[in-house]
Amino acid sequence: MVVKNIFICLCLFLTGANLLAQGGFRVRHYLPGSINHGTRDIFEIGNKQYLACGFSSDTSGMGGYLVDRLTMMKLDSAGQIVSVKKYGTKNFTYLNNQFVSRFFYKQGNNVYTACCVRDSNNKQIGVLIKFDLNGDTLWQKIYRDSMDVIPQMVTGSVDGGFLITGFFQDWNGGGSPCMLIKTNAFGNELWRKKINKAGHNVSDGKAIIQDTATGKIVIAGYQYIGNPSSFSTKDHILITDSLGNKLIQRSYYGANDGLLIDLVQTTDKNVVAVGVAYKNQYWGSNQLQCSYILKININGIQTTPPLWSNTNFDSPEIDNSFYCIRELPNGDLLAGGHIDTLSYVQDWFLIRMSRFSANGGHIRSWYYNYKANGPNESNSQVLKSFNLTSDGGWVAGIGQVNFPNPNPLFYVKYDSTGCDSTEVYCLNPVGLQELKVESSKFKVYPNPSSGIFEIASESKLSGTVLVYDLFGRLIISKEVKETQKIQVSLEGFGNGIYLVELRQEELGIIFKEKLIKQL
Repeated sequence: MVVKNIFICLCLFLTGANLLAQGGFRVRHYLPGSINHGTRDIFEIGNKQYLACGFSSDTSGMGGYLVDRLTMMKLDSAGQIVSVKKYGTKNFTYLNNQFVSRFFYKQGNNVYTACCVRDSNNKQIGVLIKFDLNGDTLWQKIYRDSMDVIPQMVTGSVDGGFLITGFFQDWNGGGSPCMLIKTNAFGNELWRKKINKAGHNVSDGKAIIQDTATGKIVIAGYQYIGNPSSFSTKDHILITDSLGNKLIQRSYYGANDGLLIDLVQTTDKNVVAVGVAYKNQYWGSNQLQCSYILKININGIQTTPPLWSNTNFDSPEIDNSFYCIRELPNGDLLAGGHIDTLSYVQDWFLIRMSRFSANGGHIRSWYYNYKANGPNESNSQVLKSFNLTSDGGWVAGIGQVNFPNPNPLFYVKYDSTGCDSTEVYCLNPVGLQELKVESSKFKVYPNPSSGIFEIASESKLSGTVLVYDLFGRLIISKEVKETQKIQVSLEGFGNGIYLVELRQEELGIIFKEKLIKQL
């Protein structure tokens, strides 16, 4: 059993301004005694508080060893730390799997995680932990095997228990079959399945749901097609019956490589999955990627194409992927991930949130630059998770990789308009719903462009056109008067994403959109 070490400090260091505005907060926390951090999930827990989850790399009290420890922080409405609790020792180390999106799962008044532990025998084993909303552990269950046990996501089952997916790993040639473990409500294992496949036996479970109507279990991830010396990586949907017996396993993206990272069952009982798809386009030796979203009917999928899919709403880049998906109350879909800066810079990503209709139409995207350092320093940002909040917004955990270390525990609260408290991303003091002119009455073309953009309106407008770069710096300001067409020139500026807005003195911001400049 893991030794629990509760660490509560009244003097916690916070680096970076705790910016309060319309959207909520942006906070970067560096904990005393930790030399590095890994951001994971964050949940609204009531009373205007949040439970933030992640990892801390500690040496203090660890006998000189560097140990990754599960870290649970309660935050107040401004993102300030109320309490911190850490778990793990050098003989029972919780491993921070960088290739997982939603590491934690909230159900009612509890939060659960299924993750991997390295024990005193240097063996990788699986655990399922139940926390209360203070971050205290209520119980922990351990799952061992002759192979390494690598859980990657847990979800509730229709009978009140839990389903865990991931993979088993055999370094002696036994392959890496997909994992499916079924437990009761107390985490006690009822059965497990090693879901093997023909050919190269590698099949990874990244996300899991159980269909509430049929009891079928749906797992999203990737599989290797080919043999150990020559294979490709394909997205896959794996479906079993309620007892874990494999029914179907198939890929959707086609001839190219891809993988799926998260999925959700929508109110119409279909499934939407997201991930990354590789294009037949290259920049040097780098194959370009696009974020990938698709919707499927889980019945008869062996021969049925997806209900819809979309990989063409954004430009192909070296890094471009979705990590998380949620259904909004009105049936729209909100997907989150990251994208590079359109300059093919591999160590500087933007956070990107995209909204789609239930039919797969792209409604809009938000791009956020959370580069913490100066423009000449390296800094990567990767969305680890996001969860919806009761005010119609969402709260996100963002992995931020600084060069050099340390990396912060970084969390952001957004309102329903995508405002994160930073003026350049916030439409106006009262939100999008108060805009006096609907954005649908404007058209920006071409976008992307090599430098010249046209903004067309249904009616004649007067006001001030303002263009910002992604550091929030105003680079263009010009007056327009009684016109239906506005020209914006970014010639002389570098490739990348810019934000343009049109302001009127009496109405405030009436239009806001991103401009993508690329040659």
